[in-house]
Amino acid sequence: MNELEVIEYWKSLIKDEEFLYNVIEMAKSLDDEYFYKFINNPPKIQVIEGTSPKKVTDEYSEFDFDIGVYELMHNYMDEMIGEESNAVLFREPLYQMACSYEIVYYVLWPLYKNESEIEDPFKAFIELWKLNAKYSFDIENNILNIWIPWKDEID
Repeated sequence: MNELEVIEYWKSLIKDEEFLYNVIEMAKSLDDEYFYKFINNPPKIQVIEGTSPKKVTDEYSEFDFDIGVYELMHNYMDEMIGEESNAVLFREPLYQMACSYEIVYYVLWPLYKNESEIEDPFKAFIELWKLNAKYSFDIENNILNIWIPWKDEID
């Protein structure tokens, strides 16, 4: 496979558009100003095979996509009232094992699905997570970069 075929292969495996669509839909439902810019101008999605560069934190940056997605998902779930179930008792232990609330939300989603118009907002995130994909946002060029490991690193 040439490089282009490999990237197309990975793009077919991950639901990158679905991931971004769900972020935008959550932002709409919360009237979230942080992601408002995406509602009318969704970024281009670029899938890159390789290791993502180390994140450089810019304390003056107006937009941190990673933090924004985390807070958006957290706020989205906090607005919902799930079905009564003892499964919610596992929220924090699940977090301690997974170190990711997105995974916790995915596992507990069946208790909340009747509260949302989004079918499964965390499924696409899980697909990215299973591939060990990372994402970063290039605000200057309005591009969402999705970094996927080299194919032979996953097989």
